[in-house]
Amino acid sequence: MHLIRYYSTKIKDLHPHSTIKIFRRDGSLPKTKNKTKLIQPAVTNNKIDVTNETTTAQSEINNDFAENVVKVQMISRNLHEQIFKSTKNPKNEETENYIAALKKHGIDVTSTDRLEDVNMILPKLHGKNIEEHFYTIAKEQVAPYERLLNILVTCKKLPKRPEKWIFKSGWTIYDPVTGEGKSVNVPIDDALIFDVEVCVTEGAAPTLATAVSASHWYSWVSPQLTAKPPVESIEKSSFSAKRYCLKDLIPLGTNGPKVIVGHNVSYDRARLREQYLIDDTGVRFVDTMSLHISVSGITSYQRALLKSRKETDPEDEEWQSQSSLNSLVDVHRLYCGGEALTKEPRNIFLEGNLTDVKDNFQMLMGYCAGDVEATFNIFTKLYPMYLERFPHPATLVGMLELGSAYLPVNANWPRYIKESDLAYEDLSIEAKNHLTRRADNACRLMKNEAYRDHLWLWDEDWSTQEIKLKKTKPVKKTPVNLTHIENGDLT
Repeated sequence: MHLIRYYSTKIKDLHPHSTIKIFRRDGSLPKTKNKTKLIQPAVTNNKIDVTNETTTAQSEINNDFAENVVKVQMISRNLHEQIFKSTKNPKNEETENYIAALKKHGIDVTSTDRLEDVNMILPKLHGKNIEEHFYTIAKEQVAPYERLLNILVTCKKLPKRPEKWIFKSGWTIYDPVTGEGKSVNVPIDDALIFDVEVCVTEGAAPTLATAVSASHWYSWVSPQLTAKPPVESIEKSSFSAKRYCLKDLIPLGTNGPKVIVGHNVSYDRARLREQYLIDDTGVRFVDTMSLHISVSGITSYQRALLKSRKETDPEDEEWQSQSSLNSLVDVHRLYCGGEALTKEPRNIFLEGNLTDVKDNFQMLMGYCAGDVEATFNIFTKLYPMYLERFPHPATLVGMLELGSAYLPVNANWPRYIKESDLAYEDLSIEAKNHLTRRADNACRLMKNEAYRDHLWLWDEDWSTQEIKLKKTKPVKKTPVNLTHIENGDLT
């Protein structure tokens, strides 16, 4: 078989490959890196006395070296005293039992090598032990964002949705009482439920957005939509290759801390202006889809069952009542119940253009605001469940930090993606050909029931069934009336 694109020959250049490393054992113990004290050798009768230097160095190594009862080297005593205030040593009887059990399995605990110890001064622990230390620093890190999230969770009722949305580019804030809109540069609230809509046929830039806090509604409209006429893409087929500027994205400001809550919020985050700045703006994101997966997620097998839409087996009813797929509609049905969310207006964003969006502006803004309200309802139900399931603050800190990560790239990124796709295609073709050969060899075992002697395939289901082929019905030919032919009538 010829190599596809002759690309597979470069696999070893793209992926790490195994190498042989040779380690040479040194008979003497390694020296420590602690160079805070310089030992001056004594000079006697013009001769250097190195006995005192060797003895002192060896003494420092022995005092700092630590191992457990089965001769496994532990962290140095210097680090141990800084991290652990007290230790509990096993009894002598337990130690003898451990060593005897290892020797019974041929493990010699005496032939061990010592690695070089690490001596350093660690920062002071924030607590009595290392567990309290990590809890304390995680609590300090998450405190400002936890306060903002609690504002949303404790909000009993959202402000009234505006009856009419202002068709004006940029951000608009709405009065919670009168519903009147006023232009602002960025939202003034620091805790927002947020959703973005994109006219897919016109590019990947945001078209509409709505947000709500505990006190105000907000709307954002793209300048391309408010232009007269709307600025539409010239080449519809190449919109994905269009380059965007920061002015095409949605601003949120740089005065943190702020919290943005959304469903699949990474899609919305990609369309925020400040997320492409190098400096951290203090904005963090909470994804209700990630919360749902953490609390009531499903396996790939369960996902396939839910997507198959087949009749539910009695044994699957219990877990299906406690989980769902990850879409906003399914998650809202699971935690909030009630009527199913309507997604019909979304087709305008998928199939229409900016003119269609402009003609249906009020209806589409209401659709976007409905998703925001649904996300809020999910969050108020799901966030307390998440904290109950994962009470340690480090878990929430990890989610916030991972949600704000980014990958700097240069012009080589498209080439990397292209070459990765080519490598995947080549390996996929090679794997399919290999599996085809293996399947063909397995089928050959049917002859004379040779599979009964196979080490791995003997207990598989080797039953066969007859394939019924449909018989083709012969085409009935219309009889020819010879009398008409003799009379010259060919009709």
